[in-house]
Amino acid sequence: MKSGDKNFDGIGSHFQNKIYRSPKGKIRLRVLEEDFRETLPELSSQPSAILDAGCGLGQFSLQLAKEGHNLWMSDISEEMLNAARERFGNSGVEATFIHSSIQELPNHLQFDLILNHAVLEWTENPREIISTLYALLATGGAISLMFYNIHGIRLRNLVRGNLRKVKSNRFGGDSGSLTPSNPLDPADVISWIEDLGLTILSHSGVRTFYDLMDANPRNKIPLNDIVEQELAIRKVEPYRSMGRYIHLLCRK
Repeated sequence: MKSGDKNFDGIGSHFQNKIYRSPKGKIRLRVLEEDFRETLPELSSQPSAILDAGCGLGQFSLQLAKEGHNLWMSDISEEMLNAARERFGNSGVEATFIHSSIQELPNHLQFDLILNHAVLEWTENPREIISTLYALLATGGAISLMFYNIHGIRLRNLVRGNLRKVKSNRFGGDSGSLTPSNPLDPADVISWIEDLGLTILSHSGVRTFYDLMDANPRNKIPLNDIVEQELAIRKVEPYRSMGRYIHLLCRK
């Protein structure tokens, strides 16, 4: 673990209320579900060994565990890991829980699928994280990377009139904030992926317009209608590149 990597001990409950109990979190999960359904249909036919690296509360992983896959859950936050363990236990499904940074995961492990969702932007050296996960991925396996997009947060600040912040080009959140410390340029991440020889199977924007909507109409429109449009344009440029997050599914 690097000194600049974020540990969510002490703010896990705030994270859960702010993110996954909100429409933002629900949209995020739906985009992930559709990307997996379209791109990795083999997951529905055979059990896989899956690592959720930086698992947080494990919402998406829990769905995969319920489908019969073997889950390994790792996080540097003991609080988040315990919350994920409780969530799995309450749902009657099992998983292996590892209290560890990604850099310190046992290097003899090999996985058919690795999840790394909303983690890279909280780390000091995201390229190193991707390389570490690549080494844990079996040949023919897939890796799912979802990360905070600097173009999306720049656009959000432009729309809100925060021009001073845009000019400074500093979009990281303050200490204790749930705004990531290291928003990433998708072009950089794609370059790192290609340097490793990974093939990109799917490339989506997550929340391409929801975060830009005025609160009044946004709160009146049924969430299902918003999700329908988010799914419809998530892979269409230029909307994809403006997503608050980017989701890449890649094959080794």
